[in-house]
This record gives sequence, C-alpha cells and structure tokens, in this order.
Amino acid sequence: MKKLLFFSTFFLFAFQLFAQSAPIHKETTKIIITNELSADENYKLAGQSIIANDFEIKNGDKDFGSIVSEEMEGMRLGVKYWYYFKVSASKGKIVLSAKWTGDMNAFSTNVFKKEEKSQLFDVIYHKKPKNALRVVFDKMEQIASSIDGTKTYK
Repeated sequence: MKKLLFFSTFFLFAFQLFAQSAPIHKETTKIIITNELSADENYKLAGQSIIANDFEIKNGDKDFGSIVSEEMEGMRLGVKYWYYFKVSASKGKIVLSAKWTGDMNAFSTNVFKKEEKSQLFDVIYHKKPKNALRVVFDKMEQIASSIDGTKTYK
C-alpha cells in the first residue's frame, strides 16, 4: 500500500512538473505575456524591459502600443545576420516577436560582392541552441522573462 501511494504521488508530481515546463513548439514566432495592467502600463513596461536587456528603441507609438528596437547585428558560422524586436502592448497583453535577415552573398562564390541584406523573416524557435534563429529567440525570451505575467507561445 505504501509503495502504491509513493508511486502515485511520484507520478502526480512528475506530471505536474512536465505540464509546467511544456516544450516550445518549433513553429513559435511570438511570446505573449498576459497580465492585469493597462495598455499604457504595458507599453512602458515593455519599453523598460527592452532597455534593461541592453537593446535600444528605434520607434515607439504609444497610441498604437507598438515598439520597434534598433537593428542588431550577429554572426554565426561566418555569416552575418541582422535582427530587431517588435512589441505590441495592449490592455492585459504584451506580444513580442522578432524579424531577421541575413547576408545573401555569404553563399556566393564572388567574395568581392558587397554585403547585401535579403528580405525580412520571422524569427522562429529552433531546437538547436547554437542556431542563429535560436540565439535571437533566446534574446527575445530574455526580454519576456523580465516582464511579470503568464507567458504563452504562439
């Protein structure tokens, strides 16, 4: 009887732990934080979180609750990439996303071509931690983690 009680308690605890740390879906492009704050409070909080995580704000529109960070540059396996964060703040919700582009000439045989940015793409979650997309997603996650509220992924 004690063994049955022990195992049922153990499995219940393990199930709760697993349910709380569900993996992020590989198609995730947005982090959504829900809370009880007003649109203005969420706008200020999102801006403060971007700045607190060493990013600069390029554009902000309080009326629409939107913030865009300055473009940042990264490099992975000798290929440059650029990215920025987008925030939408409204009553009870903050939505974080990111856009990125890469050096399309990195795959060219002509090394004398100028560095050229391609079109913008959504940053999506990638399982490999050293992948450039995952590095940017982790930075977005870092911003989201500095904001109180319930976090969901979409």
